[in-house]
Formats: sequence, C-alpha cells, structure tokens
Amino acid sequence: MKISLAWLPLCACLLLSVYGCYRVAENARYFLLEVQREGNPQTLSKDGILTVRPFSLSPEYHSKELTYRTEDFQYKSDYYNRFITDAGRQIAEQTRRWLSDSGLFAHVVPPGSTMSATHLLEGNITRLYGDFRDKTNAQAVVEITFYLLDITKRNPEILFHESFHITTVVPENKVELLIEAYNAGLSKILTQFEGKLAQSLASLDVK
Repeated sequence: MKISLAWLPLCACLLLSVYGCYRVAENARYFLLEVQREGNPQTLSKDGILTVRPFSLSPEYHSKELTYRTEDFQYKSDYYNRFITDAGRQIAEQTRRWLSDSGLFAHVVPPGSTMSATHLLEGNITRLYGDFRDKTNAQAVVEITFYLLDITKRNPEILFHESFHITTVVPENKVELLIEAYNAGLSKILTQFEGKLAQSLASLDVK
C-alpha cells in the first residue's frame, strides 16, 4: 500500500500528538479524598434505609483535575494533578461511609442496591478549589449543599436542606498539602452535617 507524501506531515503531527498525550498521562499524579468518622454512633433508633447518589459538581470546577484560584476572577485547572475518580463520586462515597458509621439510619447504601430505600441523599458541591491568591495564606475551599428526601411517598418530600462552607489553611503551596486540607475540610463539613441532620431527624421523628 502506497502513502502519498502529502500525508506525511499530517501523520507526523498525529504521532507527536499521541506521544505528547501519553507523556502527559504518564507524568500525571492521582489523588483520593478520604475521611474517617471518629466516636461512637448516634443513639437515635432509626429503621430507615438511605441511598446516597453521586454528588453533582458546579460546572466551573473540573470533575477530576484540581482547580486553583489564582486571581479574584481567574481560575485554572491542573492536568498533571488529578482526582483518581470524579470528585462528586468520591465525596458522595465518603459521605455514605460517614453516615453508615453515624447510626442515623439502619442502612446506608449506594445507588443500585437491591434494598428498597426510604430516604435519598443528594449533594451539590458548589465550591472545591485551592485558593492561592495570597501566596502566604493559601486555603482549601469546600462548600456542599445537602438535600435529604423522603421517597416513601408518591411525591418525594425534602426533609433537610442546608449548605456548609469550610476553608482550611494550606501551610505550603504543595498539592499533597492541598489534598490533606480538603480532607480536613470535608471532615468538618460532615461533622457539622451529621449534627444538624440528627437534630432534624429527631424533630421529625423519622423512622
């Protein structure tokens, strides 16, 4: 099979592009968010089964690449430093594990479980970035809005709806420390969320 010489420059460009993408992927680093609930479970006696959907992420933030705020109106994503999976799925899974340890529900299951859920938790991550506008005072910014729904009725009812915002100091401009600050901020948010949710469920006498 003969290839026209006219196609050689295009083929060369394609090969360079593929090689460049391979080199970028090879040098990328991947991070996982992980938090651990401390302490004993809540003493509330609940029979509910909660399912936790993957959280949505505001479109201005990349689902995998880390996002940095460098100026008041300027953000950039970092291809070389990425979440290993979609950030919304990661945070939803950490929330599911946290609530499973909390004792607020009899069971906390992921979507697709064969167990018939009585409640549904949705979340919207409205902020998730490293704020590096002040190089001497970098911060990890996390903001999440939670929605708890009773899905036992024909028309699901919102039982709980609240936003939580946390900023955590990043001691040095290092990606590893930004991830640690994200974990610390997420832990604080889930602690506050659990406390508020427990009060709400107790007042509603939800079973």
